[in-house]
Amino acid sequence: MPEAGYIMGQRVENLREWAEVLVNSDQFAANSVKDYWKVMIGHDPQGYENVEYEALWKKFRTEHSYSVKALLHDLIKTEAYSVP
Repeated sequence: MPEAGYIMGQRVENLREWAEVLVNSDQFAANSVKDYWKVMIGHDPQGYENVEYEALWKKFRTEHSYSVKALLHDLIKTEAYSVP
């Protein structure tokens, strides 16, 4: 597998750079949270749930520092999970 290439339109020279580009992207955080959302809630975020979903993936990337445990604690507290 070649180490150099492009990911998300950005040139990378090695595997460490591949990982850094991904981890520093909103798309990675949003997709990671969407995977857990689908497992826990049973469907992709719906229009009326987008505010909670967006807040979760932004928090996952920043405040949670990619901690799945912290993400899941916040996910089960959402209205989408049926907690008023």
